[in-house]
Amino acid sequence: MTSATAGPLARARDALEKGDDESALAALLEAWREERHVRVADVIDHLSERISTARGPIEAKSVKARTAQWLEIAARKDPADVGRLLATKWPGKWKDAMPVIQALVAFPPDPRIAIALARVVEATPYDSWTSVAFYRPLFACVHKAPDARALPILERDLEREKSSYWRRRTRPLVEGAVAELKKAAAEVTPLDSEQDAVLAQIEARFSSVAGEKKTSAKTEAELLAAIYEAPDDDGPRAVYADWLSEKGEPRGELISLQLARATGADADVAAMRKREKTLLNKHGKAWSGPLDPFLEREGRVFERGFLAEAVLSFQARSPEPPKALLDPAWATVHTLGFSFHVTFERGLTEAILALPSMKWLRAIRGIEEHHVAMLTKAGPRARLEELDFSVSRADARTLDERAADRRVIASGAAFPNVRRIAIEADLDDAEARDIVAGLLSGALAKRLERVTILHYSHPIGRAARFVEALGIGVPEVAVGQTRHTVASGWSIVAARDDAGRYTKLRCAAPDGTKALPSPATLSQVLRALEPGDVTELVVEAADRIQYDEREILELETAIARFERLSRLDVPWPRLERRDDRDEGRCALWLYGGGLGAPSELETWWRLVSEPPVALSFDAFEVNQKGHKPLPADGLAHASSLLEKKRTTSLKLYRTGSADTRYLQLMRHHAGLGIAGTSRETTAEDVLSWLTRALDALPIERGYALFVTNRQGTWTTHHDQGHLQPLDFAGSWIQIFGPAEGQRISFDALAAIAGGPGLERLRVARSKRHLVLAFGPTPHELATAEERLAFEIASARVLWKSYEERLGFVPHELAREVLTPRFEALGFEAVPLSPREEALGRLHWMARPASGARAIVLTPILPMRELRFTLRVLHMPGDPDADTIHDPARTHWVDDEEAHTHELARTGLETLATKVEVEAMPFFENVKKKR
Repeated sequence: MTSATAGPLARARDALEKGDDESALAALLEAWREERHVRVADVIDHLSERISTARGPIEAKSVKARTAQWLEIAARKDPADVGRLLATKWPGKWKDAMPVIQALVAFPPDPRIAIALARVVEATPYDSWTSVAFYRPLFACVHKAPDARALPILERDLEREKSSYWRRRTRPLVEGAVAELKKAAAEVTPLDSEQDAVLAQIEARFSSVAGEKKTSAKTEAELLAAIYEAPDDDGPRAVYADWLSEKGEPRGELISLQLARATGADADVAAMRKREKTLLNKHGKAWSGPLDPFLEREGRVFERGFLAEAVLSFQARSPEPPKALLDPAWATVHTLGFSFHVTFERGLTEAILALPSMKWLRAIRGIEEHHVAMLTKAGPRARLEELDFSVSRADARTLDERAADRRVIASGAAFPNVRRIAIEADLDDAEARDIVAGLLSGALAKRLERVTILHYSHPIGRAARFVEALGIGVPEVAVGQTRHTVASGWSIVAARDDAGRYTKLRCAAPDGTKALPSPATLSQVLRALEPGDVTELVVEAADRIQYDEREILELETAIARFERLSRLDVPWPRLERRDDRDEGRCALWLYGGGLGAPSELETWWRLVSEPPVALSFDAFEVNQKGHKPLPADGLAHASSLLEKKRTTSLKLYRTGSADTRYLQLMRHHAGLGIAGTSRETTAEDVLSWLTRALDALPIERGYALFVTNRQGTWTTHHDQGHLQPLDFAGSWIQIFGPAEGQRISFDALAAIAGGPGLERLRVARSKRHLVLAFGPTPHELATAEERLAFEIASARVLWKSYEERLGFVPHELAREVLTPRFEALGFEAVPLSPREEALGRLHWMARPASGARAIVLTPILPMRELRFTLRVLHMPGDPDADTIHDPARTHWVDDEEAHTHELARTGLETLATKVEVEAMPFFENVKKKR
């Protein structure tokens, strides 16, 4: 660094004495660029804060306007603006942030930019496969201005768990920056005595500010430590809230609001919740602090100002818990779920639950039975009130060890205060039922207040009858979704009546949800119950009820079945039930790029007004929420809705018929409810309309189903499995588009109409499509015989198309190549049904005394690039078994490409070799069950 008397430090001191902050800043930046001393960088920060306060923040009504204003200021490259530029919130998407980071790259080296960008890396606002494009210029800035203060921030970041995207593509950039910062720090020369004295004079001007910051940091650390030492105590939280509020920090407001609500203070709870939601939407990620990188985004709940419920989820690479899980901040979390990513790593969940930071947990969710067994061996968990786990049918323990562990769990000795237990199990499986019954056979069950059975499909009645049979007297039974399925949105609990049956049903929306969930789901739950299963039904009210008349009638119809109902409390207006309804709709679904674009709306509007569709609209809903009247200028209003970025779905309909006569537009597909109850609507009518629509709109494919509603039950009249080999649901009408036309002849497919068993098949053609109708009206669908005839006839057309395009028939080549190889292994070809034979399947069987064996080859359809898949089946101990339909053991061998003659032959030879090398040992090695 140059002599202090004539150098930049002296100029900075002199400028400060004159009150010229901007000149002082320029001189300090020059001094830092010469030697990059940390003390100079700290002084730059203090001075920059003062200048930024004087100039004011960058504010605008929208992100777009704020970014535009930001870029306009950045273009001046005024160092005095850098502080407020860096204080401005980043855009929400990395692509929108690219102009910002590129503008920062254009600035001269500046320690403020370097450390601010290091903090961006720490916060990781953008984390996707492509976001590395943002971080490359970011690290270019860090390299250009190697501020040693950024080093510990980036070193900490290397210890954090982040996504696989980050590890593969962005972490190397962090490692490179750390190496560069270490090298740069080693090259910094100490200040001489004269330089040190001048810098000390400058620092003295900011000593009060620096002292306040240090004191504030120490005070905050002490306040947080008091909270973590006694997380159940509201006192330390209230003190911290006051301290934050004095400094104008919004978290103080959140703590105060939630403390007031938790203590039952007389206030507007709805307004308080709304304000809490606003604060958390804006600051929730930051307030999750060091816990954030290890938690799923969904499922976070703040209570009394701190994170209280969350789901642990990170990419585990060893059974050793990350160091960050020892952070005392975990003390405020009382309910912790474990994702599959964590429980899959053997030994990790047990290690995490054993950490001192986890001693405050009151509820543990999403773990496995053997994890619970581990908890019993670690001594009593007196704070634990709730356990959620899945039963184990196979793990590292022996059968005797599992039985012993279950007896210990059932005793409840390790869980003296557990009152709720949720078990993931399939009650249709006898072994699973026995395991659950054993877990609920001891002292633990007698203390429980609620038992929840977790399964993707169990209705409340099924779980209630099972728990009744156990006779444990638990007050409540509930059902829930597993962690691997999407929740229905309803919380459903059954309480015991005086006779000991669970007939008092309570249905509610999840906490914090304003609108009631789907009425269709609740109707399904109620219809699954027997008439004598319900004595009380309470549906708890939400802030908004948006059910239309049809939805309410469905619910009322389901409720009317309950013979013993003595209490009914529902939040919707009661309507008279109609049992004699025979409503129906033809649901037509069409797919194609841009099908729901605003530019296509006028064409839709014209087409749907024509018979047999004949729709008109007076109401609409956007993104499947809300029911609003459509203004007089319906077309213009609908077009304006579609043009909005946030509109992903627009549904137009006439009031009272939202689910029977409608037009629903999405970005790449559309749906129509047409035909109503009319039995005069014919296939010819719909096909004529469809051919006009196919030529006028960018439709690629589609289908039409017929649905009826009798006594509150909607039934789709097509669900008899997919029709092969073209792989589509056996709907009334099926539309084949250009993609299908590339692999099957439309002319040949149309020609099968009128053939044996297909006399009722109707065909229509547009310029690019083939349309088939499998019945004369929506009510007269294809019979089983007609479906079989279509599968066989269309398969023959498909193989003929392959032969014309590829020069061979795939399964005929497979028979030629594989049969001699398999016969040498003792297998013989098996005669097949006409359907299986038409679909190109090949089966070979052998029947040694050790048990029947089979080899099955199946073409994978429908694919433009054909493949074969091969598996082997085994019924050990039963040489006469039909293993093709009822194997005890199966082994998938492999699949191979078959879209050219050369590839097909080579792939088939490979499959035969794999059978010889892999499958034959599979037949011989039958492991005994433990």
